[in-house]
This record gives sequence, C-alpha cells and structure tokens, in this order.
Amino acid sequence: MAESTPVDTKALREQIEFYFSDSNFPGDKFLQGEAAKRPDDHYISLSVLPAFNRVKRFTTDLAVIADALKDSDGTPPLAAHPPVPCLLLF
Repeated sequence: MAESTPVDTKALREQIEFYFSDSNFPGDKFLQGEAAKRPDDHYISLSVLPAFNRVKRFTTDLAVIADALKDSDGTPPLAAHPPVPCLLLF
C-alpha cells in the first residue's frame, strides 16, 4: 500500500476561503447556484468542495477538508454574514 502525501491544510483552507471571499463569491455562478438551493440560510454543503479542481489538487477527502477549515479565523466560508453563505459541515 502506498503512503499518502500529507495535505497542506493551511493552503487548502486559504483556497477555500478565497472561493467564499468578497472578491470571488459574488461573481461565482456555481457557488451562487449552490447557495440558492437553500434560500433561507444560503448554506453550501461541504460535499460540494471536492468538485473544485484546485481543491482536488489537495484532496477529495471530506474529513481532511473539514479538518483544514477548523482552523479558519472566521472569515468566509465559516463566517455568518449573508449574503455570503456558510458551509454546512455534513
């Protein structure tokens, strides 16, 4: 069995935070569409993130992605200031 390469969780978190940043989210049609699926809270499921090519470069493992996000400083995607959605961690 081959050993897995360690994931740079800091870089992964920064990439995901960029997706939900004020400079990216408003023009991102895919994320806007995902947020529109839950109009009451605009949450986006964590399971959506492995669809992004830059996230795939790090991992497709949802547990690793969730672990990377636990160290977020509260900026998107974990901050709750609509209309920028939060992630639904399940």
